[in-house]
Amino acid sequence: MLPIYTASNIRQWDEYTIKNEPVNSIDLMERAAKACVVWLVKNVSSEHPIDIVCGNGNNGGDGGEGESKGAGGKKISTKPTDFEDMIKEAVEGMGSNPTKEVSDYMTSRGEGALGNEYTVTRKFAKKPKWETVIRKWTLKAIKHKFLKIKRWGYTNQRLNSMPKNYIIKGDTRQMTQDKIKNKIRVAFFLDTSGSCIGLADRFFNAASSLPDDKFEVDLYCFDTKVYKTTLKSSKVYGGGGTSFDIIEDECQRIKSEKGVYPEAVFVITDGYGNDVHPEVPEKWHWFLSANYTNCIPETSKIYNLDDFE
Repeated sequence: MLPIYTASNIRQWDEYTIKNEPVNSIDLMERAAKACVVWLVKNVSSEHPIDIVCGNGNNGGDGGEGESKGAGGKKISTKPTDFEDMIKEAVEGMGSNPTKEVSDYMTSRGEGALGNEYTVTRKFAKKPKWETVIRKWTLKAIKHKFLKIKRWGYTNQRLNSMPKNYIIKGDTRQMTQDKIKNKIRVAFFLDTSGSCIGLADRFFNAASSLPDDKFEVDLYCFDTKVYKTTLKSSKVYGGGGTSFDIIEDECQRIKSEKGVYPEAVFVITDGYGNDVHPEVPEKWHWFLSANYTNCIPETSKIYNLDDFE
């Protein structure tokens, strides 16, 4: 249970801290205000505005983070620009980059017995899921290959001998389209050396999102070897070190057996491994749990998992 201190207790703690740390009263007020803002940002929904009321006692400076011209009933002067800067600094200092657009809206409600009142509004940007990258690529691939299929009509040959003015029930014209001879081949690789093992469920879910009537999906786990797995089993293999060149070896094996290099190679890893030189590095999509890219070709597409939900 947290203790609840009286005004006298708090005043004594302030005096002790100022004297023994040492720290001046203005810096101590700023520290208290910043801690309060950080807590509010983390724990209060951004859907609701936050009203901060600054009184005219020794608490006024903490709330307004302004310059105190005295205490004991004397007027406290607050500076909105200083307070706005303090809030932005506190938000940015959280380290999670929670805002795409920060709107720190300061509105003065006038001066009186309670001093100045300000309203602070923040807008949060929700992080997308990394699976959306795969989903967008999937839609683009489908549009590129399957929405350009030629269509034509012809008369059923069995009706050629019939009189032209002969009427039968139904349409004698038939619409046909090219048969889809080859599905789009895609390969997924999950690094099971340790850092990405917790993403196994999302790995299989991402692969299962590709329509099986249009895609041929090859699933693998890898460490220093490549292990074939399936959506049905959803089993994860491996757990040793990490090598990337074996992924290209597997892509070349696919090309040799199936006659086509994968249209996309999705790799989930921390980035730590050996150098790899893919035949088509532009088709490789790297999802990194650590921001280490020394082993990755520059022309590949790289995504930092920290930027996603």
